Amino acid sequence: MRLVGFFVVPALALAACGKDSDTTTIKGSNGETVTIESQQEGDGPARIEATNEKGEKSVATFGGEGAWPADAPAHAAAYPGARVISVIASASGDNRGSIIAFESADDPARIIAHYKALAQQTGLGESGSMTAGALQMFTAADKATGREMMVQASTAEGKTQGSLTFATRAGN
Repeated sequence: MRLVGFFVVPALALAACGKDSDTTTIKGSNGETVTIESQQEGDGPARIEATNEKGEKSVATFGGEGAWPADAPAHAAAYPGARVISVIASASGDNRGSIIAFESADDPARIIAHYKALAQQTGLGESGSMTAGALQMFTAADKATGREMMVQASTAEGKTQGSLTFATRAGN
């Protein structure tokens, strides 16, 4: 479904406008109509829902500093002692995923080693790794179940910044 990519830019614009809730309808170049609704309560996370004319929905949540997603799957468990900076979560049909940005006192190599071990424990196979200067990255997947993860970590100004991106399909 192309819906997820279609609504990201307009949705970010809506989220940035500072309103508590807003709804807009957009007609794409292919003639498909998508209704986008944004909501935010106080300083809480912003929620954006896009629905096409067939009733298919994509939902994205932005924000949530301080809390690792409670529904994160085992292959995307919280990094011990990490301070969450931001969470972007989305769901579309049977697919869902998140991008979690965090800080840690640990060096990037330790963060990558933690998630390599976690991937192995949860049945994901390594699909790639890279080191480029201060940046380290690791990716793993289980194509049969649709579970995927990518973790990146680097140090700048004495702090280690990390991000974990994960994806799952319903039931996995």
